[in-house]
Amino acid sequence: MKFLKDLMKAEKQHSLVLELLFVIYIMFDIETPIELAKLVDTTAGNIIVVLLALTLFAAAGPIAGIIGLLAAHTLIKRSNLRTGGILLQSENHAEEIKMEMLEKYNDFPKTLEEEVVSDMAPIVRNDGSQGDFKPVLSDLNDAAPIDYDGVI
Repeated sequence: MKFLKDLMKAEKQHSLVLELLFVIYIMFDIETPIELAKLVDTTAGNIIVVLLALTLFAAAGPIAGIIGLLAAHTLIKRSNLRTGGILLQSENHAEEIKMEMLEKYNDFPKTLEEEVVSDMAPIVRNDGSQGDFKPVLSDLNDAAPIDYDGVI
């Protein structure tokens, strides 16, 4: 009975209420409002939340401080999930996932045309050497040569 009287003293009631609220927030999946989540899901917001949780050690006692740190961690985690920050952190692998999906979709057997083209003999060009034939210029039919600079 003495324990309950000590627990219900006026100076400990505030820390008891805080501890109870933090435990409820941690235990139940309470959705963080989007406006608050946007504020918390920044570097400055994370630092402020952690600093506020650390001040609970001095203001409300060690039990409230530990529970406050757990609640701060939970708040940061839920805010990150609510704003989609966790998806942005995993975005580095998004391109690899897309390429795997595209390879899976484009994985079909070779067509007949692809097989014929791959079996064809390659085109051989000898640009530097002359062959053993002489090109024949056919009749121009009164056409001007290519290098003609005169009036047509």
